[in-house]
Amino acid sequence: NLTDREQHFLELMTHHRQASAAELAGEEGVSRQNVNVILKRLATKGLLSVIGGGTHSRYGIIHI
Repeated sequence: NLTDREQHFLELMTHHRQASAAELAGEEGVSRQNVNVILKRLATKGLLSVIGGGTHSRYGIIHI
């Protein structure tokens, strides 16, 4: 089960294929920290992959 916010960001990621929290935050007009929490939850649920680490992490969509 995904929250509305998780679903929204998952849909964004299907268009971007790969993005950082900072890129999505700028596009959506919300804080990077807020986006980062959502992207990490999606990664934990197996829907996104984490590329790199630390403040320069990027997320990629996983096709199942």
